[in-house]
Amino acid sequence: MIGTRLPITEELIWSGSLNYSYNKNVVKEYRVINTSVRPSYYPGYSINGIWAYKAAGYTNEGYIVLRGKDGTQEIVQSRETTHYYDSVNGATGEKVEDYNWTYFLGNRTPSSHLGFTNTFTF
Repeated sequence: MIGTRLPITEELIWSGSLNYSYNKNVVKEYRVINTSVRPSYYPGYSINGIWAYKAAGYTNEGYIVLRGKDGTQEIVQSRETTHYYDSVNGATGEKVEDYNWTYFLGNRTPSSHLGFTNTFTF
C-alpha cells in the first residue's frame, strides 16, 4: 500500500492511498480416501477453476453436439449415451488432463486486486 497526505491549502488536505494485491491458488495434492466421492479439485489447477464443454453446434432436431479435445464429436441425447454427465474420479487415478470432453477456462478468483482511495478534508 502506498499513501499520501498533502495539504493543498491551510484548510484543505488531500489524502490518497493505492493498494494492490496478487492472489494465486493452485491445488498441490488432493487425496481421496472414499472412492464414492468424486472430487472437484484437481492438482495443478485453481481451487476455483472453471471447466466447460465445447459445443460444436446443434443437430436438426435441436440436440447439442459436443466436441472433444481429440476432435471427435458426440450428440447429447440422454445421460446414457453421452459424456456430458461424466466426471473425473481422482480416487481411481483418473486425471483431468486425460479426459477428452472438458476444457479448463480459467479461474473464478481474480489474480489481481487494485484499489485507489481519495479523501479531501476541509
